[in-house]
Amino acid sequence: HGDCVEGMCSTGALTARAICTPSDLPGLSDDHIVWDHCAYYIAQLCTSMVLIASPELICIGGGVLNRESLYPRIRKYTLQLLNGYVQHELLTEDRIHEFIKASYW
Repeated sequence: HGDCVEGMCSTGALTARAICTPSDLPGLSDDHIVWDHCAYYIAQLCTSMVLIASPELICIGGGVLNRESLYPRIRKYTLQLLNGYVQHELLTEDRIHEFIKASYW
């Protein structure tokens, strides 16, 4: 994969960054720095999607994103990266949770 979002946020990439085994990854605390890095990379993807495609909603999910504590960080970093560049009622601290959601299908 390399430097793509999946390459940076896959189980393999996260375990290498955290210096642990895949079976240890679920046991890492929510405040472990590896989750912050992961959230930042996913926020970069969300930011790119906003700037390129102007989606009405972003639903993300799957393996690593089963860790629900990532979503608030992803939202926070997305707003920081956008830095007010895009004005939309859902792109605010109060409503970003309505814009970036977990996919439960």
